[in-house]
Amino acid sequence: MGRLSGALVLATLVTAWGCASTADSDEPLYEEVRAEEVAEFMLHLNNRSETERHRNGLAAVGLRSPEDRTYVLTHLSEAYDESMKRGGSGPGVLRTPGRRRVMELVGLLPDDPQGRKLLKDGLKDIPEVKIPAAAALAAFGDDSALGLLIDATLGVRDKDARRAGLTALRKLALPRLREAFLAGLDERAGDVLGPIVLRTFPAAGAERSKSLQDVASRHKNPYARCLALLTLAAEGDPAAIDIARQTLSSNDPVVRPVALRVLGSKGGKEAAIEIERTLRQDPKDVGAVTMGLYEVGTEDALDRAIGIASDSELLPETRVGVVSGFLGRLRDSKAPRPYRRKAAHERAVAALRELLSDESSEVVSAAALALGRIGDRGKDVDPLLGLLQDPTPQVGLAVVEALGRLGGEDAGARLVDLIENAPNLRMAAAEAFAFLPRARDVPVGDVIDLLDDERIPVRKASIVALKRLSRSKDSLGFDPEGKAESRARGVARWRAWWKARRG
Repeated sequence: MGRLSGALVLATLVTAWGCASTADSDEPLYEEVRAEEVAEFMLHLNNRSETERHRNGLAAVGLRSPEDRTYVLTHLSEAYDESMKRGGSGPGVLRTPGRRRVMELVGLLPDDPQGRKLLKDGLKDIPEVKIPAAAALAAFGDDSALGLLIDATLGVRDKDARRAGLTALRKLALPRLREAFLAGLDERAGDVLGPIVLRTFPAAGAERSKSLQDVASRHKNPYARCLALLTLAAEGDPAAIDIARQTLSSNDPVVRPVALRVLGSKGGKEAAIEIERTLRQDPKDVGAVTMGLYEVGTEDALDRAIGIASDSELLPETRVGVVSGFLGRLRDSKAPRPYRRKAAHERAVAALRELLSDESSEVVSAAALALGRIGDRGKDVDPLLGLLQDPTPQVGLAVVEALGRLGGEDAGARLVDLIENAPNLRMAAAEAFAFLPRARDVPVGDVIDLLDDERIPVRKASIVALKRLSRSKDSLGFDPEGKAESRARGVARWRAWWKARRG
């Protein structure tokens, strides 16, 4: 078994020499015992089994005295440096698990200049090693390491390393480090880091409210402002609405959507009026503003959305955003209850039908897709089919998808017809079979017949449609570009599949 570094070989030689020189004594020198202990523990830092036992054994040696700590740290530093020089590979060299445990081990020892130097070297390593290095430095009082710990934890892919980083961050979630935590928030934080950062705030009461309000109103990191604003809203703090309103005038792309959500979910009719006013200014972040209006969750908000969608004076982008992000979502499983009422639904569908004749092809396409989601297959299939005469490709593709979502025998039959006779919509029609709510509405036998078509594009689209219908990636051996005999066998398998399915 090879040694981790030249220093360990030297330690072994010293041990052997010491044993020879004390042959007359039954008890070896302490230094000899220590050298053997450290050498043995170091050999196992890469191993998966019982590795923590060896790591903790090294820590126990280093905790005996300052001299022992220096001895352990020296061996760790030499082994780590050798690993980095050799790229972390080769016999007797610390690999990633070993280097990670070196940093963990230093964190178990008292703060020491030699240990800090080794930890700072670890900050230049890969995230799995950087995490324990930054955690130890932060625990030793180096606040600058906290940001590196946050960055490495949010960026690492290894689940165990990420879990270790989050555990370290929870331990460091102290009031004195609040600012460092807030400064380290970014778009990756999400719901993972937020609860940890909130532990640095007062637990409850006026002091907590004031601290959160200060951050939500004026912190230089927009992600910190978002966290504080969402927390105020979740805790029912009245200040959340006022801060959200003040933020609406901001062009900050991070905070503004959050403010709109808060305002929409908590602000009532007054918020709906304010958000509608913002939409009528044709904002660049129309999706975020629409979401704010949607979350108001009242029929008044729905009526305002219909008014915006129908206003030809507004930019098509704004109207499309409202049609797609509001009207087309009335049947979502989590849609506010007022949007799911029959009268509200009928008003929205009527408005969408009117928009099918709009001068803007973008609006027409959005309305078609929205009808596919919330329309009536008995009433909306024919108007949608009429739009297939529109020469605009965008409209045709939207109609095809809408037909698939609406379903019904008429829609299914027309999709089959498009596969056979509409080259520009053929593949879109095949893909639309994935949206069909009921496969029995489709003349599946006709689709299988198209596998025998002499045109390769028709055969390709037909097999795509059949795989969508069967909810499977299995083509049952059919290759649309294969030889005739092979294709015939595939067709037979599809006919058998459909016969069994019908039975």
